[in-house]
Amino acid sequence: MKILIALVTAVFTSGQVCAIDLPKADNAGNKPASLSTSALTSLCNQHFCVEEDVMTPDGRTGTIIKLSTKNTFVSVQEANGSVLSYDSKNLTRLPNLKPGDAVVTSDLQEAVVVAIFEKGATAIKLQNGQITRKNAADLGRTNVKLDGITFKDQVVSSDLVEATVLAIFPNHAVAMKSSDGQIMRDNIDDVGRTNITVDGITFKDKVISSDLEEGKVIGIFPSGAVAIKISNGQKIRNNIADVGHTDITVHGFTAGDKVLTSNLMEATILGIFRSGAVGLRTNDGKLMRSNIHDLGHTS
Repeated sequence: MKILIALVTAVFTSGQVCAIDLPKADNAGNKPASLSTSALTSLCNQHFCVEEDVMTPDGRTGTIIKLSTKNTFVSVQEANGSVLSYDSKNLTRLPNLKPGDAVVTSDLQEAVVVAIFEKGATAIKLQNGQITRKNAADLGRTNVKLDGITFKDQVVSSDLVEATVLAIFPNHAVAMKSSDGQIMRDNIDDVGRTNITVDGITFKDKVISSDLEEGKVIGIFPSGAVAIKISNGQKIRNNIADVGHTDITVHGFTAGDKVLTSNLMEATILGIFRSGAVGLRTNDGKLMRSNIHDLGHTS
């Protein structure tokens, strides 16, 4: 068994350890010279190691080719060959891929990793059995979580298609598959979440739209928009401030209450808006909006 003596230069939360071989004494028994700081700078600093794949603040990907323990700046070679300097604190490490990992290609084909090569090249097998080589930085991963979204999460696309997350790309794009098998891609900021609550509204809540249509929340977007599936199956998007709640009580009124309007029409409350407006359905089926202060209790 060959035993190597090495000096650990960094240990990452991922479990990765960076080390440098210690120089050995020569045949005459002379002790090795002490390692200088510059000898270590070619391998790791407190954040990264050389040859790690990273993502830059503007979403581009590259490989670290030089860094220093004296400061946090590193040199990154991007896919187009250009080399730029970045502060380590502004870079994101790309999770390592391994054989057997499920991935999605840039043209949205599902695949499985079969081998890893040097310099970020990855061999993958497509669903049709074809084996091809891709750059690891161009593959969507299933082993990452970004902005609260991860593999298999239920989401809504920018086109209001309900879908399941297949993978997340290094450039913050999200690959999703709809129930009918359609695969699509959106920037993560354009994907509606089902695992957040905003202004008291969350996934599957019963609400009323700005047009007083009854529906159910199917997703909430980072912008504050809400995706709603109304009773006829149509999907619409409303600003969250324009969505009526069915589970709040204001001035003694709540959804389902029987009321009398200011013009003496009998009606039922469908929902209450944060503005103080109330969505109503009259006894003859007409939808209307009223100020909550203009309603009379009938019970």
